[in-house]
Amino acid sequence: MPIARIHFWEIDSIGLFYILAGISVVVFLIGFYLRISVWLAGIKRDRLDLSAVGIINLLKEGLFGMRIFKGDLLAGLMHIFIMWGFIGLFAGTVLSTTDYWLIHFHYGDTYLIYSFCLEIFGLMLIAGLLVALVRRYIARVPRLDNRSQDFWILILLFACVLTGFMVEGVRLAVQMPEWEAYSFGGVIFSSFNTS
Repeated sequence: MPIARIHFWEIDSIGLFYILAGISVVVFLIGFYLRISVWLAGIKRDRLDLSAVGIINLLKEGLFGMRIFKGDLLAGLMHIFIMWGFIGLFAGTVLSTTDYWLIHFHYGDTYLIYSFCLEIFGLMLIAGLLVALVRRYIARVPRLDNRSQDFWILILLFACVLTGFMVEGVRLAVQMPEWEAYSFGGVIFSSFNTS
């Protein structure tokens, strides 16, 4: 079996997948726009700071969450894990789609590195979601509100990532590729399928 990305393993409704994925992206972009417009409305200046210092601050605060880490290290790690987990998995999906439709490059060492990185991003997201659940609903950090809708959003996101690892585990158990160690998150579930 060649070392390569297997697209849509045992999935026949590829068109439906892309329709649902497109709807998800549109809903995300609308929500993102609404959130950003609220934030920008609260800024007491006419324009964004696009100077070198402003861009460095944007990177420090937006991509690395430096402000979040001040005073609460666990909250900072939780936010970083959730944010970068999502960013990594989204980038992986874009790369997979590009590989499927445009340029085939997911094979050999490139695929192994890709697979390994997606495992890390998926586990980061799971860790961040678990910390969020514990902080809100077990430790009950006083400054956090514990609405039921927040709980269900965290549970649904957790279920999405977990089922991704489960499907990967089933695929690994059936195909038993020699390079399965690079998909170490899925390997955990493949052992359940072979026992």
